Amino acid sequence: MSKNGDKRDLTPLPPFPAREGGSNSPLPTPHSLLPIPNSPLPTPYSPLPKIMVQAVSKQETKTQWITVCSLEQIQANTGVCALVKGEQVAVFRIENTAEVYAIGNYDPFSKTYVLSRGIVGDRNGILKVASPIYKHNFNLVTGQCLDNEAVCVPTFPARVVDGKVQIGIG
Repeated sequence: MSKNGDKRDLTPLPPFPAREGGSNSPLPTPHSLLPIPNSPLPTPYSPLPKIMVQAVSKQETKTQWITVCSLEQIQANTGVCALVKGEQVAVFRIENTAEVYAIGNYDPFSKTYVLSRGIVGDRNGILKVASPIYKHNFNLVTGQCLDNEAVCVPTFPARVVDGKVQIGIG
């Protein structure tokens, strides 16, 4: 028992064994990690304490869908620009189908809002749009620049419901 009434066993550890060359090492050795008998202090060999974990639910973000135009207003393999919550979004229609994609309209290379005027096509099976200014190609699914891996434009969920093109936000 210590002087202040603490009931822990304060038995000192044995000294470090001498290393080759006669110097004592300040680093712990396996010998110094052995548990002290009857000690309530945790040691490397003590079982881990039981911890109560409370599950924190992820705040569900519900996608809000905003109608931007009718599908017929977008010609096949072209794009239009829509202002969605103050942000310009380029919306593209593939062929004469209801397949639509949406990316940010800002071209980071020319520093202008022109991607909706780009040329729609594919590169090795990847749907893309080529910027009308410097012809940099952007993947319509991921927004990744196909000519410079360090550059990416934002993408938005897009769908067609009852002939109306909708962009998802949130």
